[in-house]
Amino acid sequence: MNTSPPDARAEPDTNHVNGAEPLGRRVLVNASALTSSSLWRIGVTFVLQLLIARVLGVQALGIYTVALAFLNVGQVVSELGLPALLTRDLASLPRWRRAYFYASLRYQTIASLVVWVGLTSLAFLLPYGAEARWALILIGASLPLYAVTSASETQFRAAERMELVMGVEMFVNLLILLFSVGLLVSGAGIVMLIGVLVGTQAVSAATCAIILRQAHIFAPSQEAVEVKSVELWRRTSAFFWLSIVEVLQQRLDVLLLSVIAGPTVTGIYSVAYNLVRVAIKLIQSYWQALYPTFSRVYSEVDERYQTLSDLSLRYGLMLLLPATAITSGVSEGLTRLIYTDAFDTSAVVLRWLIWITPVVFVESFAGTQLLVRRRPRDSIAVLGVNVVVLFATLPFLVKPWGAIGAAWASLFSAAAGATTGWALLRASGFRFSGSKAAWMLGASIIAALSAAFLPVAWIVQAGIAAAVYAMLIWVAGVISSEDIARFRNTVRPNAQ
Repeated sequence: MNTSPPDARAEPDTNHVNGAEPLGRRVLVNASALTSSSLWRIGVTFVLQLLIARVLGVQALGIYTVALAFLNVGQVVSELGLPALLTRDLASLPRWRRAYFYASLRYQTIASLVVWVGLTSLAFLLPYGAEARWALILIGASLPLYAVTSASETQFRAAERMELVMGVEMFVNLLILLFSVGLLVSGAGIVMLIGVLVGTQAVSAATCAIILRQAHIFAPSQEAVEVKSVELWRRTSAFFWLSIVEVLQQRLDVLLLSVIAGPTVTGIYSVAYNLVRVAIKLIQSYWQALYPTFSRVYSEVDERYQTLSDLSLRYGLMLLLPATAITSGVSEGLTRLIYTDAFDTSAVVLRWLIWITPVVFVESFAGTQLLVRRRPRDSIAVLGVNVVVLFATLPFLVKPWGAIGAAWASLFSAAAGATTGWALLRASGFRFSGSKAAWMLGASIIAALSAAFLPVAWIVQAGIAAAVYAMLIWVAGVISSEDIARFRNTVRPNAQ
């Protein structure tokens, strides 16, 4: 019986995934699957929160957003850092997947029950009203069910079968949308909507269990492995703390606002935050899809790893920077279109908060690359700086400026984290030319000014700004025939 923890490197196969499927095709399938899944999940969440804001009011939106924030934190704590570790290592050790699936399921279920008790205690300790208290208690009931989903989807990711993750999440989020809209139409409150999340999490767990059995994730033959809890915790502890600081980086602003400023200010902030969160979730899905491939290619061919890293960062910024600039410039018109004139204060918050997206993109890239390079503690440091700066600045900025101050604090903290991450990544030997990125940033600033000051309707401003940006980066040579050739050489099956 093998008792070693998974720590082997994959045997070199520069052209195929698991010796069967071309690398480029699998990268595109994985990225497309996770992106589609995230778009659907984000779309469902956004529509529900839009309906809650319009039907139940901004205060109800604040309670719902806070409950989701606590849910996300609880899920991450109960995962114990296992998904990141096992996704990385089991990608090259498929024969150990069954043993580590059952071990992770056992540990995550126990942890989820403990976290549920903790959430119940917090519900009575924090200065919340009765509705928010019951929402927090009920949301914790989904955690043991989430343990099944998490352990299963870890195996899907390790097998680089992101389309399975997409299938589960799109199905479950469709159920959430249908049941929640039905309850809102019938006049239900926030607690009933939280109950929908618990019920659909049970469906998610059952669906994952069925797929895990039918999709042959554990094929071929599996080896018996003695999973020692102490040794596993030693290996996963860095990932655990990394996941904790990562979820705090994403949710600490809402949690602090709920305690410091109350549900109304939290609701105003959430209107802008929910729009920005769409982009942030897409960013996370983008790097999550590339993470197992980065991990494998890093140990095989340095040139292909460097090329894939360079193109994924530069092309992502090429799309994200102008979208950020244009959104900032037309924030008022966009907010009125999606919500109503009653949310004009949130438009000012959005104007500032949207700039967090390209900063988070760079920060997430640095953190992902540091994980690939077996430097998880550096990834913790990146996010830790972000959390510390946010915790230190948000209370002081919220007091005089409310939700706008919270947006400034979020932007400051993300910039601190990205700067730290980039410095650590460069210190590890990573190479990246920033000249084209500088051109993109300059073009984005011009696009933002065009969107903000042209004396035309906001939708026309956005179109003109996008055209200006595209023209500038083309003239500057940010996109070249060499880039296209490099991309083809990276993803084509016969690349060397």
